[in-house]
Amino acid sequence: MEEPIHIQWMAKYLSGNMSAQEKSALMAWVAEHDDHRKFFDETILLWRASEAALQPPFQADTQAAWQRLETRLAEPASGSSSTGGKVLSIPLWWLRAAAVILIAIGIGYWWYYTGSAPQPYAVHTPAGRHMQYQLPDGSQVWLNENTHLTFIDSAGLRYATLEGEAFFEVKRMEDKPFVISSGDARTTVLGTSFNVRAYPGEGNVEVTVATGKVQVASAKDASKLVVLEPGATGLLDKSKGTLQKKAVASVNTTAWKNQRLDFDGVALSEVLVALERYFHVQTRVDNETILRCRFHGSYDKPQLDHLLEVLSVSMELEVSRSGDTIVLSGAGCE
Repeated sequence: MEEPIHIQWMAKYLSGNMSAQEKSALMAWVAEHDDHRKFFDETILLWRASEAALQPPFQADTQAAWQRLETRLAEPASGSSSTGGKVLSIPLWWLRAAAVILIAIGIGYWWYYTGSAPQPYAVHTPAGRHMQYQLPDGSQVWLNENTHLTFIDSAGLRYATLEGEAFFEVKRMEDKPFVISSGDARTTVLGTSFNVRAYPGEGNVEVTVATGKVQVASAKDASKLVVLEPGATGLLDKSKGTLQKKAVASVNTTAWKNQRLDFDGVALSEVLVALERYFHVQTRVDNETILRCRFHGSYDKPQLDHLLEVLSVSMELEVSRSGDTIVLSGAGCE
């Protein structure tokens, strides 16, 4: 298969293997027409989304990469997990080269020959609202409040950007990974369900897996990555750039989606974290020993005042509230 010259230029541009003369020719082509500019910008956007999963850099041989891609996609899929999800398992050295072709040829042919650009899908939830949507690829997504999601489905890649919190049920596509860019984190799956929390004002990006497997990597350093299985959480510290894996996630990670809080003998410290997230409040204690006290209870559609009353009675605490700040004091537990 022989690609049009502008697609060959894009492959070289993305791989950093382009002469000054070719770059000048590409920029001239981009300036010729608005459709050319759209093609250029969209290809760059999707390529950046793929970078976390497609390391290390390579020297592009676009024709050979395309031939390898066609051969590999004709082979039976392997490496499926018992839960129905898996992380990219194909060799990275040729996957990166193939990605150039998938992105450039996929978008290029679509735009250049049909005149129909893949349109980004964007949704937003305001404060106090939770919404469920079906994405164009058939995946389901639930958005927490104050969340913005964009999504584009193109050849060889499904790409989303997330600011806020969302729970995804990704439709499985063996040869079409689903990549989520959320601040400094890149989450890559083929088909699974998981929660991503990435609010701009918080110090961490948090990914928790419900089913299948998920790969989480640093957008700044793709060598920093973790593979998460059901029940595990990945935490990316935005300021330090560190990536940690927690084997057991909090049962209340998706409380916002299920409208339910469960506390099975957990420490008060964990209870307060759940209350802060669910009700958007701040908590303080006058005596840190009370944070070790254990609490039991399950609450559907919980109300903050009711929960504070239960804590006060069951743990013999004094609870005071001023606006969004709650202060708890008491003697502590033996």
